Amino acid sequence: MENELWSDEATCGRCNRKLKDALSIERGYGPRCWEKVREEQDQEGES
Repeated sequence: MENELWSDEATCGRCNRKLKDALSIERGYGPRCWEKVREEQDQEGES
């Protein structure tokens, strides 16, 4: 079932690397970039 979500076309919205994990594909970001995106969102919220 996991392989149904996997796609050769899925790439990270931040670094453009190929996404392999179903959760990353769903988020649109790899795990490291997801952490950075969340940090950036938190910083924007503090402004």
